[in-house]
Amino acid sequence: MPVQLNTLSPSPAFPAHMAQSIALPAQFDLAAASKALSVKAAEALKAEAWIAPKPGLVDRFGSGSHSDMDLSTFCRSAEAVSPYFGRMYECGFAASQRREAAPRAVFEQARRIGVQAEVAMYAATGGVNTHKGAIFTFGLLSTALGYLSGKGSGSTFYPDQLLQCAAEMVQGIVQRELSADSRLPDAEAHNTADMKETAGERLFKSWGLTGIRGEAERAYPSVLLYGLPALEPVRRGTASLDQAGVQALLHLMTVVEDSNVAARGGIPGLLYVQESAEQALSLGGAYTAAGRSFLQQMNSEFVSRNISPGGSADLLSASLYIDSLFTI
Repeated sequence: MPVQLNTLSPSPAFPAHMAQSIALPAQFDLAAASKALSVKAAEALKAEAWIAPKPGLVDRFGSGSHSDMDLSTFCRSAEAVSPYFGRMYECGFAASQRREAAPRAVFEQARRIGVQAEVAMYAATGGVNTHKGAIFTFGLLSTALGYLSGKGSGSTFYPDQLLQCAAEMVQGIVQRELSADSRLPDAEAHNTADMKETAGERLFKSWGLTGIRGEAERAYPSVLLYGLPALEPVRRGTASLDQAGVQALLHLMTVVEDSNVAARGGIPGLLYVQESAEQALSLGGAYTAAGRSFLQQMNSEFVSRNISPGGSADLLSASLYIDSLFTI
């Protein structure tokens, strides 16, 4: 039975961001669009790392619960992986132009580029996993954006359509990659090491947690209803990136099935993170002195418990990425 986590906390605001759209110009330059997208991806990843204070996470003030990485590690990683998102965008665009591949088949092609991005990440960080989760989400979103863009010049689409397209590309991924059936021997499993159970499979089997794959298959509801609305004050000029970014992270932490947290602290750790984030929000979060004081306490507690809400951080960076794509 899946564990029933908190899915009922109110979202931060009406999702007015859904009114923003992307309209492709009549004269579309694919190479320029691909390069611009890669730049936006790098900027979003760097912005997420910079935003502070983020309890248990790497930011410009410290390394949180991580002893093997810091802000510079994340910046090097962001630069290394971002060009691959442009290539995945081009992959989606080309497949859509050919009109010969279903969305799921398109992303399976693009994932080969994602594997190359992981190699580049490890090379840039000396073997440290900084952005593996983000590579999956940014790659999926970039491929979906390319697929929608390939529909033709003059096309207009909205954030929810982008997220729905992404969901179509990974339909059935939880069952395919996390269920017991996904571990059946096949031609590619040459030894017992190839059959070793992953952390994601273990969490799914034990508690029904679907992690980032479940988010993707459900069209990223946490991003649409929590991450993006919390970032809107930056666009309106009524909040700093730190304030809105930390607030978005807290809202995400109240609802996300964070596999990073569950792998370290189990369900008790996940519930503790949700309750802590809710308490921080009740005090005003990043917008009040009381909230900021509580954030410092959260960071100390998270570090002492070795908690790192990395899954929520990945979704914060995805929210920043999407927000940049749909900001005119």
